[in-house]
Formats: sequence, C-alpha cells, structure tokens
Amino acid sequence: MGRSKLRKKKKTPQGSSINLVKTLEETIAHYKAGRLVECLQGCRKILTVDKHNPNIFKLAGDLEAKVGDPIQAEDYLNAAVKFAPRDADAHYLLAGAQMTNGRIENAIKSYNSALQIRPDYIEAYNNLAIAEMSMGDYESAQGSLQSLIGLKPDHATAHYNLGSIFMRQDRIIDAIQSVRQAIRYAPDEQNYWGYLIHLYNMLPDIELDDEMKGDVASIITSHDLSLAPITALACKFILNDPEVRKLIAKATASIDTFAIEEWLSDETLNALSQPIIQSYVARARLIEVGFERVLTNVRRAILLSSNGPPINIDLLSAIADQCFYNEYVFLISDEEANALIRLEQHMTSTLADGDKLQPEEIAIYASYKALFKLPGFSKNVAKDHALLHPDVSGLIQHQILEPLSEREIIIEIPSISEISDQVSQKVRAQYEENPFPRWRNFEKSVVVSLKHYLKNMFNVGEEGDEFPSSPRILVAGCGTGRHPIAVAQTIEKCHVLAVDLSQASIAYGWRKAREYEVKNIEFKHGDILSLGELQTEFDMIECSGVLHHMENPEAGWKVLTGLLSPSGYMKVGLYSELARQNVVVAARSFIAERGIPSTIEGIREFRKLVFEMPDDHPVKSVVSYLDFFTASDCRDLLFHVQEHRFTISRIRTALANLNLEFCGFHFAGQNTEIAAYKEAYPDDPSCLSLDNWEAFEDKNPNTFAAMYNFFVRKAPAN
Repeated sequence: MGRSKLRKKKKTPQGSSINLVKTLEETIAHYKAGRLVECLQGCRKILTVDKHNPNIFKLAGDLEAKVGDPIQAEDYLNAAVKFAPRDADAHYLLAGAQMTNGRIENAIKSYNSALQIRPDYIEAYNNLAIAEMSMGDYESAQGSLQSLIGLKPDHATAHYNLGSIFMRQDRIIDAIQSVRQAIRYAPDEQNYWGYLIHLYNMLPDIELDDEMKGDVASIITSHDLSLAPITALACKFILNDPEVRKLIAKATASIDTFAIEEWLSDETLNALSQPIIQSYVARARLIEVGFERVLTNVRRAILLSSNGPPINIDLLSAIADQCFYNEYVFLISDEEANALIRLEQHMTSTLADGDKLQPEEIAIYASYKALFKLPGFSKNVAKDHALLHPDVSGLIQHQILEPLSEREIIIEIPSISEISDQVSQKVRAQYEENPFPRWRNFEKSVVVSLKHYLKNMFNVGEEGDEFPSSPRILVAGCGTGRHPIAVAQTIEKCHVLAVDLSQASIAYGWRKAREYEVKNIEFKHGDILSLGELQTEFDMIECSGVLHHMENPEAGWKVLTGLLSPSGYMKVGLYSELARQNVVVAARSFIAERGIPSTIEGIREFRKLVFEMPDDHPVKSVVSYLDFFTASDCRDLLFHVQEHRFTISRIRTALANLNLEFCGFHFAGQNTEIAAYKEAYPDDPSCLSLDNWEAFEDKNPNTFAAMYNFFVRKAPAN
C-alpha cells in the first residue's frame, strides 16, 4: 500500500504518547520492505491515536489476516468498511477474513458489496464463486464465474473453478472442457493437469473425441504427470493403436513358439518406438496380458540376440524402466536366465578391468535386474557412466543412485519404539523386501483448508466443523509415502506425521519428499500398537489398507481412536469379505495348496499358471486386478502373511465398541456406487445407513472390491 493512500496528520493529538508522523513513516517503510509484523505493530500504535482512519484499519486488517489474528482482522476490516463504505477493497478484504473465520454467508454479502461498488472486480467474482460453492450454491457460483470470464476470458483460475463446479454436478465432460481451457491459458500449471487427470479417472467408459485423445496423449508423454489414476484409460488408449493390436495378436497366436527375428523385426521395433508408445512403456503400469507378452518377447529377443539389428536406446531404456517399476515381474525362461548370467559375468569383468560398460548392455541388464545389484557398479562408477552415457543416465539414477540414497536415509529414520508384536514383525519383513508401492509422480492439486478437503473432496463434515489453522494429520501405515506427501502438499498449513513398519518403505517416501521439497512432513518408524506413546491428538487420521494386516485390527483401531481429536475425522480402509471371496480368496487358496513361495520366483510361477488357465477357471479373473501386474502389489494382494476380511456387520460392531460415528463411504473414480445406492434407497440421501449398505452389498458383492473406504469421527457425548 503506497504512501498516498495513508492519511497523515501533521500534528500529534494532544495527550498522544507517540509521534504520529514518525510512526506513520516507519510503518510505511516496514510495509515497503516486506516487514509485515513490524508494519502491523505500527498500525496498532497509530490506531490508538487515529481511531477513524479507514486506510489504517484496512491495512491492519489485511496484515492481521496474513500474520496475526484472523478474528482481529475481521474487526479491523469492519471498521474500515464503517468509515469508508464505498471502498471496494475494504469489502473484499473483509470477505476474505469472514471466509477464514467460517462466516461464509457474511463473506458472500461482502463480496457482493465490493462488486456493487466496482462491477469489474475480477478477484471478487472468483472468490465469491468459491464462497458460493462452499455453501453448495453451484448455480450462483457458476453465474459468478461466467461473469468473470465475460470480463476476462483468459482467466485460467476461473475456468478451473468452473470445472470444479461441473464436477460436483456430475457433469464430467463439461468439467474436462473447462479445465482444458484453464490449461490453455496456463499450460505450465501442474495443479490443473493433476485435476484433469482426476476428471479423466471419473469419466464413464465412453468413446473419446479428438480433444480428449489429445489430452490423454499429452498426459502419457509428460514425464511430470502421474498415469496412476488413469491406468485403465491409458491402456485403452494405447490398445487403440493398430500397430500395437497387431503385435498383441502375434504374441497371442505364438504363445508356444518363439523366434528372435520375429520380435526384432522392423515392424515390431518401429511400432514400439513410436514416442507415445515408448513413453507409455516407460511410465505406465501394463495391465493387459497380451501387451505384457509382447514386451516379454521383445526383451527376450534382445537379450538372446548376438547379431541382431541395433536397437533404439530409448526403447531399451523404456523397457528397463517398465521392468524396474514392476519389480521384474515378467516371466523369464531358462534360456534367458543363463544368458543373463553370462551378461552379468561379462559386465562385472569389464568393470573390474576399469573399463566402461556400453549403454546398450546397461539397459539390457537393467531390464532383468536392478543395476545396484551388479557387482562393481558402485556409486562413483555409476556417476561416471551417467556422465559418459546420458542416454541411460535416467536408468542409473533410478536403479543405483536413488536406492543407495535410500540406504543412507534408513540410518536417519527415528523410531517410535521397537516392533515387538510377532505378526507386525512378519508384516514388516514382507515390506522390507518389497517396499510398497513403487511410484514416480503424483497428482498435484490446489492447496485447500482441511475443512474444504474433507467437504468438497470427500463430502465429509458439517458447516459448523472447526479445525485449527495448522492441522495435525497422521497417516498410519504410510508405505512409500505417495499419499502422505500428496496430503502435505494439498492441505494448507498442515503438518503430516507418516508412520510405517518398514524402514525401506519410509526411506523411499523420505527420498521422494526431498525430491518434491515437501517440508511439512515427518516420517517415523513404528507399529500402530505403539502410537499411543506419541501422546498427541490429530485433526485427521488416515489408515487405509493397514488394520486388516494386524493380528487384532480392532486393537490397532482403538489406539488410533485415542489419538483422534474430539472434532477430528478418521479415514479407514478395510478389505471386504464379500468382494474378495470369489477371486482373491480362491487365488490365495490355490497358492497355499501348491506351496508357492512369496518370492519373486514364486510370484512369476503363479502368474505363469494363471496365464495358462482356461478363462472359466475361478482364479483366472485375478488378471482383472491392477495389483496383479507388479511384484509388490501382487504379493500384497495374494501372498500377504496376514490378512483379515471385514463385513459391514463387523464394522458396525467395531464402531459401537469404539464409540465412533459413521460418516460415509468414499469411492474413487466415477462414484457409480453412490448413484446406485441412492436409486435403491431414496429415503437415505446422505447414504449413512449401514443396514442399507449391508443389504446393498449382499446384492452387489463387488461394490467394495477396492476395500471399504470410509470416514468416522468420535460420537457426540450423550
């Protein structure tokens, strides 16, 4: 705020204890220098003397909102409006303070006052729409944003927020079009791309138009974006490529035969070397058995070929990336195993002689084994090779330098307590061997308050809910950190504590947090059973896919309940007995009967048996699970050392015993389950009747195939 907007008084009023002119000049200097706390202190001093200055009240209110007390900010800004009722900025700032303090209806009135004074107030329209959205008045919010866009068509945030409104109205295609417009005007805004991915995850199974195909192609080829939420859509998109379909048909027709020259032909290599196909192979989880056969055959042909054609190094690296991130789950023939031994001996000898490896052999080895397992390929040697061979520097980074840094991080991880429970020790051992899950990117989103996060993303919470300005969040069973890092970057001013049994998993997450420069997350090693030692309360607790791996899930749940603040919410994820009965339980029984070990060799053996099963075999449909297509996910799904499966009846009993209140199920993606439930039970629009859900699941046993994911809070005292 410049000097011209602040009223000066040439004389200090009689009886004043401050030199008003000097204090005003010092206050302005603090403001210009960015010393907001000192500037606020100066404003407070001035207001003890100059008690009717609207500009000082306005400045003080703005500063209180930024670095002080939000309640006091609202008081100051009310005074500013009182003494300058035609000041649009004062009304605008007052509305912001009212929003912070939860007085949304008052904020809407203040934004409208600002717009009456200044009809072209762009940001007032945008924030008015946000306030209207938070009240569930989507029609008014849409009108506010369309007014803004009429004034400024290239306002990217307005298009993004309009897409958010359409999403809440289940108008997913309209939402995609609006967010696409936002990206058009702000193409480097990662939050917009992340939201676009989220919308495509919600998109019904429809034929994509040309613009949608362009979106998906851009997402696949951008190495900064996560493909995880649109795994199935990306796969469908790639399978529409005629050349890929030809390769899959060839792999399916020649299951029992193999010819090197066939899989190293120009037709095969050119098809796979298309930039979008190559990017998909490098970055996506392959969930199509036929395409997996294609890559398995190509990899095999490359390894066994001694005089084959030169292979595009980018394609070799893409295959190696795919194999590293699926943890080498592809089948390996005896012939390949012997050839790999010879390759490793040759490469080890080369390094021992002080010579350099060729990039092609680095990539071929990396498609069968992680490079950090190659004897003699130390950190310094790896760095030298990365400089010498930039084409494989990414492989060296992912497969040597990052795993080695994780080993160093393990030493730094603080422990809450020793892991003494025997079942917890077994579970820990599994995840030390297979940190779960491996990931590269996540969908960045716009920073929001915890209240907004719960209400607008999960439809959980009530208008009167109050949370601290800096909420504490616990992720119990954080795995490799993808989810807690995303939470830390989404919820404003939060502090996230991420806890897990596995130090290897934590080290992975710790490294990724450093990579993304996430400062408001803390990792600790420990057992849920020991978390009571933290002696603190959390405003939100997330524990998804964890409790059912404990010896006594309800005992762990009780510990977490003791850590939940009186106004907090807890998200829980538990396996469904009904949803897993037909396929997963059958597969686990199949594995147990044959004594298939939970090693990588055992997982490959099981997958080979599944590939050979007739389509009507009860275990065959396990290929419909995304988790089937990576080693750690497959182990977690089918080979886990400890698994409980819940029913809604058991959940109901646990909630009663823990004095918790059910706040609703959450479904990722299209939310078709909620729509079907509402159609079946129109008298329960809030979808909170567990009795109804139990009956619904009985009729639709795959409803909770992705687990029971739901929110709870402490039941109010009687």
